[in-house]
Amino acid sequence: MRNEELKAYQGELYAQLLRDMEAAAQEKALRKTGNFSVQRHAMAFTVFNARRKAGLTQATLATRAGVAQQAIARLESGRANPSLTTILKVYRALDVNIQL
Repeated sequence: MRNEELKAYQGELYAQLLRDMEAAAQEKALRKTGNFSVQRHAMAFTVFNARRKAGLTQATLATRAGVAQQAIARLESGRANPSLTTILKVYRALDVNIQL
């Protein structure tokens, strides 16, 4: 590796380290406060966008996932605290990867 490439690589590693540290600090704060609203809203955004991209209605997605349409509505609104089973069913029905 040339010196410039090495410096660029070190810079990328440092930036990733900072992002990882920030994510860990946020997770620690969330665990301490028990406030997971950010994650719920991120999940709501993911489900809504994936459903719209697939051209599905809430009712169709609910049928595919084996859950009630109201569960999809609550999930998309960010108001729900769904079980892991429900999340897995919905994400599988949408063919979306889950990142824990």
